[in-house]
Amino acid sequence: MIKVAAHNLVGWSSYSELSSTEVALMQTKPHKPLTAPTRDDVLTSDLLLQTEWAELSDPENGGATITSYHLQYDDAS
Repeated sequence: MIKVAAHNLVGWSSYSELSSTEVALMQTKPHKPLTAPTRDDVLTSDLLLQTEWAELSDPENGGATITSYHLQYDDAS
């Protein structure tokens, strides 16, 4: 439930009545991925690195759809 008050230079208003329905969607930064990426050796070659990881879903996605992932790779050479 949510209520709201307004503020100006003179001060704060009283709070509104409580909402009768759930209206807030709280969003935060996503959690870190739950599992480390794994390498698919069957599809990996000198020119291709095939990896997999578990997709983040609610609540680990922070309440919003994940739009991209950033994968970093170091071949240790």
